[in-house]
Parts: sequence; C-alpha cells; structure tokens
Amino acid sequence: MIAPYLNIYRTKGAFKFSLAAFIARMPISMMSIAIVFVIVAKTDSYALAGTFTAIGALMAAFVAPFWSRAADRYGQSRILAIAVPIHISALLGFLTVIRLDAPRWSWFILLIIFEGVFVGTGQMVRRRWSHVLNGDSKLMNTAYSVESLLDEIVFMVGPIITTLCATNVGPYAGVLAAAIFLSIGSILFIAHSSSGYEAPI
Repeated sequence: MIAPYLNIYRTKGAFKFSLAAFIARMPISMMSIAIVFVIVAKTDSYALAGTFTAIGALMAAFVAPFWSRAADRYGQSRILAIAVPIHISALLGFLTVIRLDAPRWSWFILLIIFEGVFVGTGQMVRRRWSHVLNGDSKLMNTAYSVESLLDEIVFMVGPIITTLCATNVGPYAGVLAAAIFLSIGSILFIAHSSSGYEAPI
C-alpha cells in the first residue's frame, strides 16, 4: 500500500527537497496565532490582534501569485535567497517596534513588509515534483497526495508548537520559532536545488 509513496522518494533529491519544503512552510500555520500572542501580550486587545492577522493574511494571499510567477521566471533558489532575508529582517523589526512600544503605524508597515515577501514553498515543491517526475501523471498524483498530507500535518502541528512556545517561553517565542523553521527550511531547499526546477521557463 505504501509502495507507491516509497517509490517516488527514490527519485534523486526528492526526499531532501520535500523535507526542506515541509520545514519551510511550517510558519504558514504558526504566524497568525503567534502574532495574536504578541499583540495581546503587549496591548491586551484581541480586536487589534485580529486586525493584524487579517491584514497579514490578505497581504500574503495578494502577493502569492506574484512570487509564484517570479520563481518560475527567475528560479526558486534565487527568489528565496532574496525574499527570505527581507522577510526575516522585517519580522524581527516588527517584534522590535512592538517591544519598544513604537507608534502603531510602524507595526502595520513592518507587518505588510514581512507578509508581502513571504514566499510559500508549497507551490515550489509541487513544481519540483512535476519536474523530477517528468510530468508522469500517476507519479505526480502520488507526490501531490504526499504533499497534501504534509500540509495537513503542518496545520495540525504548527499551532501546537506556537502555543507551547508562547506559553512556556514567552509571547515572542512563537514568532521566533516560525522564523527559525522558515530559515532552516529555505536554506535546505536552496541547498538541494540540484534536484531540479531552477531554470527559468
């Protein structure tokens, strides 16, 4: 029963880039609740926290097609190498201005910046599967099933990790944990670019 899934992971580099993408997309399920912990801890306002998470989600959804097209055109590793450092820097700036109690407008600006440069690896890993499997529809369906399962795991595990970090370490810990996952996953994903789908189309 599991033979088809084992078979696709025998493809050169497949396990490595799939694992890297899994790690890199953990923040998708972590960031919203992590931001809630941070804003509520600072302002005691769930309304403000909800506003931040809503704006962040809208911004991420708005820019997702742009980053997907850019990755197809210029290469996944190149886009990640540009976007991830900007995302992490803006995210750390976001935490800093909150901690320093800077004007609220600065919080929103940094939120928009770091959400605006978040590049989802979910689309990228599926493109890589399509490339390394040479468009074989049967194998691709199997690979996409695996990635869908990994997506489900991300959305189950991510909020738990965020909550444990925020409640046991501190309100900022959930955001920092998400940043660590993104950094590690992106570095690994770039490192395994030899597995394919780097040339612009």
